[in-house]
Amino acid sequence: MAENLPKLQASRGGYRSHLTQTLKKADIILNRESPTEVNLISMKNILEQLLRKKNILREIDEKIATLLERPDDIEKEIFDSKIGIIRRVLDAMLAELRPRQLTHEILSTFMAEATAIVNARPIAALLSDINDPQPLSPAMLLTIKSRPPPGNFLSPDLYANRCWRRVQYLADQLWLQWRREYLQNLQPRRKWYDARRDLAPGDVVLMKEDGQNRSDWPMRRVTKAIKSADDKVRKVSLRIARVLRESVPTPHQRAHPAGSSRGPVTDPSTTAEN
Repeated sequence: MAENLPKLQASRGGYRSHLTQTLKKADIILNRESPTEVNLISMKNILEQLLRKKNILREIDEKIATLLERPDDIEKEIFDSKIGIIRRVLDAMLAELRPRQLTHEILSTFMAEATAIVNARPIAALLSDINDPQPLSPAMLLTIKSRPPPGNFLSPDLYANRCWRRVQYLADQLWLQWRREYLQNLQPRRKWYDARRDLAPGDVVLMKEDGQNRSDWPMRRVTKAIKSADDKVRKVSLRIARVLRESVPTPHQRAHPAGSSRGPVTDPSTTAEN
């Protein structure tokens, strides 16, 4: 198997790219076995056992396939809709890249980053602090931890000599498009034939803000619902975490329902009981 793998690039960027791929895959496998494997020593032992085996890639595929079992038709439809979103975004991005900009190493690292971005999407709100709700993501359930936000990468990084910086810029572009598509999926633009509950004080919303870091999903709690002449909520006041003060009234289009203490979680991939 080793002779079929591409040669590692002898540079700091190449090392960081392969380290990124290894860590992304290790998080999925090692944290699914048992709670004791959050210990670094146990994780090291498990990784060494896997590396001694020749069919490590096959084991990774089998473990991932086990996680992706979809026995229910409804769950399959929801799962396929998420795949459709990320597939459209990836196809559009990869079609714009030139062959020289997309080597095997860059593609492998980029797909690892794409997996991390999709797994960081919010599926519910953690209400441990009533004034500072935090998003709960599949990555947190898999790794029992949250990752720090990455650095800022600009357009010139796409043409940088270090492939790792090129991958990070591509990951940022994927994040921007994935976030836009995902938020639109939470608030579909279709004609309503029945009454829908408006946002109310106490609801938790997922904010659509400019300049967010990758995999950063800010949540706010509604403190006041402002109705218009048609008796519908068009603006809301939100509580800003930590400073404990209200924000300027925000249009309801920028506040996507993400779960609340009064209503169900509106992410179609989850169901919550309150």
